[in-house]
Amino acid sequence: MRILWFLRQNPKRFGELKKGIPPIADKMLSAQLKSLLADGYISREAFGEVPPRVEYAITEKGKKFIPLIKQIEQFGQKLLKEDGLIEPEKKKTAKKKVVDESQTSLF
Repeated sequence: MRILWFLRQNPKRFGELKKGIPPIADKMLSAQLKSLLADGYISREAFGEVPPRVEYAITEKGKKFIPLIKQIEQFGQKLLKEDGLIEPEKKKTAKKKVVDESQTSLF
């Protein structure tokens, strides 16, 4: 789920995914990417450059999971608030801050 979440806005390289999904071993990330590729949830584009460059992107099939992932994230946040593990957000009357969702993590 985390890989699809991080790819939802734009393609990313292996290193970007690794930084966005810590802690994960290279071997585990590679295995997850191969599985998602085989199932058609992500695509892989290799560029004929030196040094080699590969980007991973979410497919239309993978995008169908984003609303579900978002609901799971919201449910988890609600439970954390109910258990007092995080403070409820305060209502803001000033300008609303724009948050880059690509930087938010699942839990």
